[in-house]
Amino acid sequence: MKINDILYEALPPDDNPFGKDKRSQREKDKAAYMDSLTKVATWMGPNSKTWNDASNKLAIKMHKQGYNYKQIWGVTQNIMGTDGEWRQEIDDSGSRIIPNAKGNTMKDHIDHPELYAAYPGIEDTPFDANWDNRGDPAGGKVQNGKISIGAYYAGGELIDLQDRLGTANHEWSHVVQQDFEPKFSTGDNSRSDLSTTVAANNPGMTSTKAYLGKGGEHMAAASEYRHEYTDAMRKMNPPDLTKGADGSVADRVTIDKTDKVPNFNTRYPSDRNPVKGTTGTFFKTKHVTFDNPYVTDFFPDPSQAELEKIRRDLNVVKVDPKIVNPKPTKKVDPKVMNDNPPYKGPTKPIKRPEPPKIVKPPKKYGKKGKNGLGTMTATGQVLDWSPKKSNPTTGADGK
Repeated sequence: MKINDILYEALPPDDNPFGKDKRSQREKDKAAYMDSLTKVATWMGPNSKTWNDASNKLAIKMHKQGYNYKQIWGVTQNIMGTDGEWRQEIDDSGSRIIPNAKGNTMKDHIDHPELYAAYPGIEDTPFDANWDNRGDPAGGKVQNGKISIGAYYAGGELIDLQDRLGTANHEWSHVVQQDFEPKFSTGDNSRSDLSTTVAANNPGMTSTKAYLGKGGEHMAAASEYRHEYTDAMRKMNPPDLTKGADGSVADRVTIDKTDKVPNFNTRYPSDRNPVKGTTGTFFKTKHVTFDNPYVTDFFPDPSQAELEKIRRDLNVVKVDPKIVNPKPTKKVDPKVMNDNPPYKGPTKPIKRPEPPKIVKPPKKYGKKGKNGLGTMTATGQVLDWSPKKSNPTTGADGK
């Protein structure tokens, strides 16, 4: 999925729902970093070279026929994000940072064949793995097209190169959003023009809550705890799109680039209480805040028997995973929006809930069979110690 994923804006103390954390800042930073290293997945969209076109067409067909998102995921491993855009996942579990690397591009420092195959050209993104971030609240950022990974914790201690992989994962997700999938909703921060505007237009909402429910941040959260999943586990466990960037329930979400609420469920249409708005002085940006359909619309987890019946009803034998989008992938020049700050990630992580148990695929026991099936949804999300990357165009937290 998910490039989703992984460094979140630090919450003000009063907004931290988990109480006072007695660990030292060094301990917090290290723990959040290490957690993030193994729980990251990247979302990819239709501009990806490895996009499965056949499975997406089937997902769209199922959506039009009224199947819910859990059924669609179980059959196709496609999901509609809260911005209305279809997504599939890139496995980040094999990515690694290259020790003692030299050079100034991403490919010089990051080994990630799956990502480079999906988005040719992203490997040439300017990259600084040793950014001196002392005196800067950000632990990572994307600014003027360059990814910078902080070399220091908030307390001034030097960060091990391997620990910086979590920050890099988060930052390159913003590059995907901005340069390759321009229809994806972007990240944000709690001090942006958009967050403050949304808070002002929605009674009872703070700018922090507006940020946590922003499309790019919220969708990044959905990819947490899926990094080590096998293909079978991914099929059995649809992404959880009910969470905000801190693991709390995102009952209201905000997407930019449009003021129209996507049609999430053709069988049960709803206006979802939209509140529209625009931000920006020179570059007017539309946005809309609405009830999160993945919170309001409950659907039971489909059984394997149900999914098999759906496949038979749709005459689906198997969606060939090798069928990919034949369209060439090229960077899309992002618009420069100077009235928004760049994406920067925070240096102070938030304490997060414990990850859920991973549901392992059932074993086969011959004719008799054994019901070892189970379903689960990811809860909570991984917080990287460092801030989200900054994007020159929209100005998010580096998430």
